[in-house]
Amino acid sequence: MRKISIRFTNETNVTVIFFLNTGAGLTTSLGPAASKTFSIAVAPGAAPKVAIKQLCGTIASFTLGECGDYVFRLHNGSIVNTCAA
Repeated sequence: MRKISIRFTNETNVTVIFFLNTGAGLTTSLGPAASKTFSIAVAPGAAPKVAIKQLCGTIASFTLGECGDYVFRLHNGSIVNTCAA
């Protein structure tokens, strides 16, 4: 396992609930304008992922790249995860 550090910032006006490693890891939330850095373990050959609970209750998963600094934003009624750079 390798450990990576990932920072998330919530730029929405709602609390975002998300699951690191698509639910196999830490489940957490960030309030509006909040920001936090997480350290997660990633299995060899696996891509780190985040799953975001949407406003409608469904779950959307995103693969995390090499960015390391991500922002939650609202886009067409969905919460999306984009690189902060």
